[in-house]
Amino acid sequence: MVPWNRSRSLTNGHLWLIVLTTLTLTCLACMAPAAAEGPASAARQSAFTTAPPSPQPTQDLDLEKKDLEVEKLRQETSLEGRFRPYIPLLSVVAALIAGSFGIFKYIRDNRRDYMLRVEQDIAANIEHIVEFPKDGNHLNALVTTALDNLSWLISQTSSPDRHQARITEAIVTAVMDDIDFDDPKQARLEILCQERWKDYNQRLISDQRIRTFILYRYHRALVNLHSIDKNYFSKIKMSADGSFLVEEYTEEKNYRHFLTLVSGFRSHFKLIESDTIRNQAIQDFATALDNKILAEQLFNPSPDADHDEQTSSTDPNDKPI
Repeated sequence: MVPWNRSRSLTNGHLWLIVLTTLTLTCLACMAPAAAEGPASAARQSAFTTAPPSPQPTQDLDLEKKDLEVEKLRQETSLEGRFRPYIPLLSVVAALIAGSFGIFKYIRDNRRDYMLRVEQDIAANIEHIVEFPKDGNHLNALVTTALDNLSWLISQTSSPDRHQARITEAIVTAVMDDIDFDDPKQARLEILCQERWKDYNQRLISDQRIRTFILYRYHRALVNLHSIDKNYFSKIKMSADGSFLVEEYTEEKNYRHFLTLVSGFRSHFKLIESDTIRNQAIQDFATALDNKILAEQLFNPSPDADHDEQTSSTDPNDKPI
């Protein structure tokens, strides 16, 4: 039992010491002057006073709730808070803009590539026409296809009138300067252009200088053709149905060349408005072939010419072609 009592007596002694110390400090605090209670003595008193009691749990929750409400209000009234509800909508709009730009760029690039191919095709088809007079390249079917292609291609461009004028100018240059009207195949080019390129016809109608020069080229080609077989071309006539009657035969290429030159000469003759120039053209044709009857039948039909046709058609030596 002694150890237990000793431990108990020590504990009581400690308690008494704490009590006495507390009483002493309390007395000293009471003896301090009133001025010590102001702000200047607050630091000295803090060493002898105990800490204020901690706030209650309920007060902590209220303070935290108020802090949250203040923070929420701050966020709602800030610039970021005002725009936050629109962020999803803005994201969708941005995505649509980006997608639309991508589609626009894709269409633009495709259109640009397509127009580039169209320009290349136009150049290639013009080249077929420009290169037509070269030896070994007299392909009428190629020129026909090129002219048809060009009619469609220029309609796909943003400036069809400019491309049409460019093609017409190339045709005019080729007809006036490049093709050889003494070549049966080359001479066909001018007729093909008249048949398949309307703007070329309009150019002939509006420009008498071009029309007159091309008619002259046809005339010189007829003169040279006549020199190849004078007897044949001097006696050839035209029947009532429009076919030609001859007394003898010639080489097929010469006859086909004759058909081409007559067709081209007649097409340009129809564009002449002046009677004086028309009469001169008839005289030039008659002189070129040394065949006045045929010239009258082709360009100035009359009852006498019809009588001549009937008379010539009854000749047993006449051979229809």
